Amino acid sequence: MLSLISRWLKPGWVSIVCIAVMLLTIGCAGSSASHTRTSSRQVLATFGEFFIPTLGAAPADITQGPCGALWFTEELGNKIGRITAGGDFAEYVLPTRAAFPLGITLGPDGALWFTENLGNKIGRITSGGKITEYPLSTPGSEPASITSEGDSALWFTEIIGKIGRITPGGHITEYALLTPGARPYDITLGSDGALWFTEYNANKIGRITPDGRITEFSIPTPGSVPYGIARGPDSALWFAENDSNKIGRITMNGHITEFPIPTPHSHPLHITPGADSTLWFTEESGNKIGRISVEGGNVSIREFLIPRADSIPVGIIDSSNDTLWFTEIVYNRIGNVMIQDQEAHLHVDRNNPGARFLAATARFPR
Repeated sequence: MLSLISRWLKPGWVSIVCIAVMLLTIGCAGSSASHTRTSSRQVLATFGEFFIPTLGAAPADITQGPCGALWFTEELGNKIGRITAGGDFAEYVLPTRAAFPLGITLGPDGALWFTENLGNKIGRITSGGKITEYPLSTPGSEPASITSEGDSALWFTEIIGKIGRITPGGHITEYALLTPGARPYDITLGSDGALWFTEYNANKIGRITPDGRITEFSIPTPGSVPYGIARGPDSALWFAENDSNKIGRITMNGHITEFPIPTPHSHPLHITPGADSTLWFTEESGNKIGRISVEGGNVSIREFLIPRADSIPVGIIDSSNDTLWFTEIVYNRIGNVMIQDQEAHLHVDRNNPGARFLAATARFPR
């Protein structure tokens, strides 16, 4: 089982409604070294938090849904959650007990599709909350991440060592990986029409065509533990190396470049494409949201410190309007951060007291 909560679950969780002014680390990264630089350009980061109604829900993955809402999985709550931009929550209990919902994505049919890591199923939930589950034929397959991009079907990883495909009608096909014990985790669509995925135990990036042909590429850094993967603005795939503290880039022909993260031992986890030639990622130990800028062949990494200490950010999604949403798995919150070039002020959302939302803003050199 791949449980995102297992390493970070702590007794005595306390809800502290407090957000301080954050810091920004600025770095330029290359394949061999990194250094810091500053300039006169300014950036504003506004962080916010929303408390999930179910205590100890352990939110994991998060995605954009219909009508501007965000949908997320609750590993320990055994629910699928929904939050509006204003902080209103809805939660839906899964039919299967202790299913451990993990990955989630918007499907080609307008419904949300998710994996049940312990339930050994793929789930589907409509915007109205109706849930359907599709059992996998492989026992103990541990489905993890899922993506809806590519040939009008959904593709998902099975940690046991397979890549799965499910149609909106529920027909499932499975493909065994070439490397035994590879343990695939995240998956996304490449610019070449194939699906690309991470193999965290084999230290490889995998590629599977729509007809099931698999290729694997070894990562230069031994024991890098690749987790999240996303398509970048340059048509390459970008991935988070959890143990080597790097962001990797792989081209369609398999050439890999690695970029060190300025904060040591940050343990990057999930990664998502953003606007304006950027990608964003979470740092589970660095307690930061990282930003990768890819402009004119130049790559730079900047980091935004989350005000709440040890928040353990996991899933992340760009909801447009310069706002990133992320899950805080240990402190049981959904967070967001807005990146702006204008002044903003510390404020409390008094129009939605049920959400208990605070935000703080600071200006930093860019």
